[in-house]
Amino acid sequence: MGHVPVSSDLTPAALYQWLLDRQACCNIFDAHVFACILARRLPLGLAAVGLTPPELTRLLARYFPAALADGLPLSAAAWAAGPSAPPLAPLLAAEVADLAALMLDHRALDAEEEGWMATMVARACLDTAPLWDALGLPGRRDLNALMQRHFPALSHRNDGNQGWRPFLYRLLCLDSGLIPCGNDHCTDCGAGLVCLGWVEW
Repeated sequence: MGHVPVSSDLTPAALYQWLLDRQACCNIFDAHVFACILARRLPLGLAAVGLTPPELTRLLARYFPAALADGLPLSAAAWAAGPSAPPLAPLLAAEVADLAALMLDHRALDAEEEGWMATMVARACLDTAPLWDALGLPGRRDLNALMQRHFPALSHRNDGNQGWRPFLYRLLCLDSGLIPCGNDHCTDCGAGLVCLGWVEW
């Protein structure tokens, strides 16, 4: 599993509130989740979000239309580092694509929002922080709600309440014909340092 170090120079709470102040009449929970993710990851550069510029524009136009008119309050340095940043290494990009495809195979609807969600969650899986934190969510409960709303089949399969990142990677192993670890929780596995040693539990 790959990991990409990141850093930020913008307060996520301020950007979160700024986005919500420009919210459209869309689903309140999804707007909250998108605002959390964008507030946490957009200051790190567009590459950290995982979306293409057209995808980000469509997301903003649908959920936070006034943000486009007002202009995103990102520092010039942070924004310049995003679009011009080098792309992920091919293996990491393939990892993100595989994770997103796995999630979309279990989507609730054929909605564009689910494509955005899957891509952003998959991209955040490369970070070292707990997944809910890497997505800027207040806690694991919000991540569970996101998965249950948009990827309910995965939510039902994760009945052991395993962490979402290791759960998704275990499913990738199964889909690839590999034999995943037999332990219910990665913290109980002797090979944890090899697979997920950098993850903060």
